[in-house]
Amino acid sequence: MSGFPRSVLLGFAVAFVAVVATAWIVGTVGTETGFDWELAAIFGTALGMTLLAVTTGGSAYLTGRDVSATRDLAELTREDQRARERPTVLLHSASYEQDNVRLSLTNVGLGPAVNIVVMARLTTPDLVVSTDWWRVAAILPGSNVTSSVEIDVRVRDLDRSDVEIRVEGTYTDRRRMENYHVLTNVQTGPLASPSE
Repeated sequence: MSGFPRSVLLGFAVAFVAVVATAWIVGTVGTETGFDWELAAIFGTALGMTLLAVTTGGSAYLTGRDVSATRDLAELTREDQRARERPTVLLHSASYEQDNVRLSLTNVGLGPAVNIVVMARLTTPDLVVSTDWWRVAAILPGSNVTSSVEIDVRVRDLDRSDVEIRVEGTYTDRRRMENYHVLTNVQTGPLASPSE
């Protein structure tokens, strides 16, 4: 009997004694001819069934609370697992080299980044030009990917001191159910020349 706490066993014992005592009192007082076994049995059964119904309702309520707590725990576990598998892609560097913008991305998250799509936007006082979208199938956690994206001809001959670069992009996690933005630093000043 180590499965039940003492208080529960004591409650069952008290309820049993209360039902038997009440049935005995009703069987004795309920008739003028002495003790009525039939009346005591019917009343005791009715009272016992009522207590059983109340106990069953209480058990159902407690089980419902346990199920709710288990459901909440399962959701917390799922959220924790998602956080552990979530990739975080950072723009490590962006540089302007001859006819290309060289981009370097790093996954600092715990899960692989999938379907990474990145674009650089070059801005001058008179012109805004976007590069083609650069696509990467995946970046594993802790990995770095570097590539060059060709620049539009209109920007190639501009003075580098007038050109600013902004990078934007998106990616998904391994389940491909959520989209995330590549974390970028926005370079607000002029780009460095290749000799710097």
